[in-house]
Amino acid sequence: MNAFGANHYASDKNIQPVMHRGIVERITPEIIEVRIATASSCGSCRAKGFCGAAKMDNTGTTTLFHIANRGQAVQAGDAVRVILVTGNSLRAVWLGYVCPLMLLLIILVLLQAHNCPAIGLGAAGAGGVAGYYVLLYAFRRKWNRVFRFDIEKIDSRT
Repeated sequence: MNAFGANHYASDKNIQPVMHRGIVERITPEIIEVRIATASSCGSCRAKGFCGAAKMDNTGTTTLFHIANRGQAVQAGDAVRVILVTGNSLRAVWLGYVCPLMLLLIILVLLQAHNCPAIGLGAAGAGGVAGYYVLLYAFRRKWNRVFRFDIEKIDSRT
């Protein structure tokens, strides 16, 4: 059992899920809004580029997570643990970093082979990667089903 008491989310004993403590702000039939505060450990977290919590500063800034409402037994004001289901962090790294880098390299190599000027290489590379991220954003509802965040109620004294 890990420090959070939730080892059932890990599929491998060496892999721990990404977790943050938060407070339920609002509940609708579709989503549960959970506000989390930055933690001192965010800077060294392996998923800091994906989850968004590491983008906060240490001045008490918070961020709001929208989590699918699957009938969890929580109410507004409850202390909860937000958990990125294990296995999704590697997929996020591939989609967010590796695929756009490969796309950029392919564009640059193909255009360089056709003696495209440097300004064209830069514009095509930037445009290709920007287009990739626009497509990711356009299909964000699909990705919200793939990248699953769970919440579990915790005792606010722990």
